[in-house]
Parts: sequence; C-alpha cells; structure tokens
Amino acid sequence: MGFYTAKTAKAYDKLSANYLAFIQLASIRLSLKGAKAGDMPLTQRVFKAKSAICNHCPNGLLGKSRYFWGVPPGIEIVSANTIYLVTIWAIPVIIAITFHEAAHGFVALLLGDNTAWRLGRVSFNPLKHVDPFGTILLPGVLLLVRSPFIFGYAKPVPINFRALRWPRRDMVLVAAAGPAMNIALAVAAALAFHIVGYLPATSAQWLVDNLKNALIINVVLAVFNLFPLPPLDGGRILVGILPKAAAASVARLEPYGLAILIGLLIVLPLVGAQLGIDLDVVSRALAISTGAIIEAILYITGNI
Repeated sequence: MGFYTAKTAKAYDKLSANYLAFIQLASIRLSLKGAKAGDMPLTQRVFKAKSAICNHCPNGLLGKSRYFWGVPPGIEIVSANTIYLVTIWAIPVIIAITFHEAAHGFVALLLGDNTAWRLGRVSFNPLKHVDPFGTILLPGVLLLVRSPFIFGYAKPVPINFRALRWPRRDMVLVAAAGPAMNIALAVAAALAFHIVGYLPATSAQWLVDNLKNALIINVVLAVFNLFPLPPLDGGRILVGILPKAAAASVARLEPYGLAILIGLLIVLPLVGAQLGIDLDVVSRALAISTGAIIEAILYITGNI
C-alpha cells in the first residue's frame, strides 16, 4: 500500500488506513525451524550463529543481551525502562514508514507524475508522512499494553497514474518501490552490526536493539505489503501485471481489502482454534517468507 488515486481515495477514507504496518505480528514470530537448528527460534538461531558479531563486543554484549533474543512486540519483549523500549521500536518504525512512503513518491516523480512532489511528500522528513494517531499513538498504545496485534498506518502518498508515462508498467514500479526500500533498509541494518564492537557498551546495546528491530520491521513490512491484495503494494503489482479483465476483477476488491486481511490473519485462525483446525495458513506463509529473507540478508551481509 502507501499511495492512492482519485478513484480510490474514497475507499481509503473509509478504511481509515494507508496500510497495516504490522498486522498480527504475534503470528509472524520468526520461529521457523530448520533441520540443522532443531527447535531453536529463527531470531535466536541466526543471531547466535553470528555470535561473531558479538565476539569483539564488550562482555559478549549481543549474546547476553536480555533484549537481543526478543521477538516482535506483544510476545516476549521485557524492558525495565519504558522510554528505552519505545525508542528501540519507534525509531525503526518511523524510518521504515517514512522511507517506504518517500520511495513511492520519488519513483512516481521519475516516471512522470509530480503530484507527490508538489505536495511535499517526496521527503525523508517523517512529519510529511506520519499520521499522529495511526503512526504514533495507536501502535504506541498497543505496544505499551502488550497487545498481540500492532496496527499502524501513515498518510497515503497521492499518485496520479494517468500522469505516468506507461501507466500499467509504471504502476508496478511505483508499488514495488516501497517494499524495495524496506529491503534496502534491512540490508543496511544488517551491515551496521559490524560497527557495534567499536562502540561503548551502553551505546552498543541501544544500537544493537535498534538494528535488530530495524531488520525485523523492514522485512515484515516489505513482505506484508507484497501480499497480493489491493490496496497493499502487492495488490497494485498484481493489477499491473494481470490481463486487463483479470486486473479489473482484482482491483474491485480494494474497498474490502482491510476486511479480507483481518479475516485471513485474525478471524480465520481464531475460528480454526475453536474448531481444533489449523487455519493460520496466511500468517504461516508470511512467517516463512519473512524468516527466509532475514536469514538470506544476514548471510549475504556476513552475519551468519
């Protein structure tokens, strides 16, 4: 998600959200199991495999951090300092959302539509993209009360697809720009682990937690937004590559996208739990994709 057109603005207003940043993160636990890793959760497995990141850290900092083995909010994170907890999550979230939105507008500008540019949305200033309630207050409150579900949204970036040089092709590129930016940020966070050992212990601890969260948040955001359902970015991409008749059918789902997502990710698993049937298929697929990408990023950046 992350942008709208005049045609879909009404649907966005009705949904009151530009995108769901972390819907049901409780289900995306990054706790996949591998043949060589036994039952060790992925977040622990991949970082433990690179305790070499920590070998040069003061007192084995990364390996011993009580925050380091955490998973997304609402699961196992325990912080003695609320301000510390907020900073290690809020900073990565704001950067991820801001760069995601700016990427949509920047690519649209390159491809012929200057709508976002004229409105000041092609910017890395978070104030241009942050919705006070949807980006800060709502997720912050849910985080502090340890809700198993964290919702968030930002101001949608206005895109006039008719102004693009090749509307169908360029719509795909504009939609893909947001998730691509998040993957780039995740790679940057993984690379930054290599500088941790050169910092004082206190600073290193705070940076480690921010980088770990930045890696997870950006990959989760990219994977989730690539889910092939409008108004998510994946839905936009699907509409752009399908034949026109099929694309029109998919596009008509946009007003119901949020309801469908809640049904697939929350309602269906809850119903399955009551019936004794595992219906958490979508969340599991997202978790598998997220875990595989995180592990690949850690590998190519020399962290495992």
